[in-house]
Amino acid sequence: QLHDYLPYTPYLFNRPPTDECSPITTQFSEFKFQYMNTPSLLNVTKEHSLACGSPNTLDEIYCYGEEDVMQAWTRFLDLNNLTDKMACLFKVLQENNEGVMQTPKGYAEGTLLGDESRFPGHVPDAPAASRFADGNTIGSVLVPQSWLDESEENIMTVLEHATNTPYYAFGGATASGPDQANSLS
Repeated sequence: QLHDYLPYTPYLFNRPPTDECSPITTQFSEFKFQYMNTPSLLNVTKEHSLACGSPNTLDEIYCYGEEDVMQAWTRFLDLNNLTDKMACLFKVLQENNEGVMQTPKGYAEGTLLGDESRFPGHVPDAPAASRFADGNTIGSVLVPQSWLDESEENIMTVLEHATNTPYYAFGGATASGPDQANSLS
């Protein structure tokens, strides 16, 4: 362990999938993008935004330390006239687990719960390695935050051409930031 454990909080969207929440999957993707890249639009500080990350799936946000995801979700819903969808995103708490398991200390520990992989005890790649990024015939690229900040057109270019939601690296320091799953991202 290279650093102290910070409080770990996973958030899940539309789990299990419901008829009420499935129609706003695209809006959840927009929410994640705003929270990670333009947090001030949601009254979120950059520090709180950088405390969170998300793999390139539509339904998860993982945070370490201080964050304000639920406050930002409430604001996003208010701004988009979707206040009846508050329950579509929920914070995973030990109480939600009904005594079945302890809340994991971090993402890595959480992925190892019920691990029946080829390499027990080792955190699997997510998504799993494949010949093509995300199973498609296109590659993945790292986009600097400074380029996204230059214009809304750049943001729309990323979202328009993404086959899935973007992968948001913890802390924004993609080249050297710890995500508590490995020593370097």
